[in-house]
Amino acid sequence: MPGDVTSCRGIYLTRDPKDVVVSYQHHMTLFKTDSYKGSLSDMVDLFCTGKAPYGDWARHVIGWCTADIAHRLIISYEQLSTNCLTTMQRIVEFLGLDVTMETIAEVVKDNTFEEMKRRDLPFVPGSRSFKGKTILKDPEVHFLREGKVGGWAKYLSVEDNGKMDAYLEENKAVFEKYCKSE
Repeated sequence: MPGDVTSCRGIYLTRDPKDVVVSYQHHMTLFKTDSYKGSLSDMVDLFCTGKAPYGDWARHVIGWCTADIAHRLIISYEQLSTNCLTTMQRIVEFLGLDVTMETIAEVVKDNTFEEMKRRDLPFVPGSRSFKGKTILKDPEVHFLREGKVGGWAKYLSVEDNGKMDAYLEENKAVFEKYCKSE
């Protein structure tokens, strides 16, 4: 945990680990600066053994979700995807902001996954509209992939899905407590 965060407000976003591993592999093979060259199946093996780049997923979730932070809000990507307006309202209330529902609704409308991808995220190095030097291995591959809940089913093999199921069974308490939609 970085520095003294005990008096901070923290928002922690979780996601179904099967979707995480698919996105993780995409992002780790996207940039010239990343040396990872493995397949999705390789990433599943690293993920399930706690050896993925940047460390073990379950330990990371436990670390942030049990840290000594006075004010913490844990939300899931699935909550944002299925009920973004209500979730954003929870975030605004948690932060103690004075924002109208109309403003929240406008922000939600202007920041759907599709809308962000359409804008091509000019702040992402390597995107077609980025003003700096590209760091993407392939400038035609977008930083944002699909953003779909349950999209893992399209990418994980039966074998890799079985490995993920075994990993999730081993880490069942973490997954059920922090990564399921409400």
